[in-house]
Amino acid sequence: MKKIIESLSKSYHDLEKKIRNIKMNQRNLKQLVPTMSSSSLVKAELEKILGGRFSKTQIQLMQNGNGKTWWSENDISRALCLRAKSVTSYDFVRSSWRIPLLSLPTLKNWVKNIQLVAGILQSVICVMPIPSRAR
Repeated sequence: MKKIIESLSKSYHDLEKKIRNIKMNQRNLKQLVPTMSSSSLVKAELEKILGGRFSKTQIQLMQNGNGKTWWSENDISRALCLRAKSVTSYDFVRSSWRIPLLSLPTLKNWVKNIQLVAGILQSVICVMPIPSRAR
């Protein structure tokens, strides 16, 4: 009976020691979690890294997954430029590389609503590059 009591006592002390270690590890982890999971810090870092190549809307879609979004005019114009080069390239970038881009029906609807005035477009001429003259 004495051996059983000693064995139980030893097991009890070992368990208490393990519980103290677990509680200490838990306290250490709680201290680390706020610095690791600060979502605003993570979002800022992502925007800093990806901001040169992707728009804010695209970065948000990468973070939150696919969903309904409102595209900016800049996003639409960039998508139209790529789509104008090649539909195949547009589909490849969108599906294989999984880069968030407007769907083709959205682009078509947007283009359908563009209204152009007949005649010379002065605003376009101002933006066009002037070719250099050969002497």
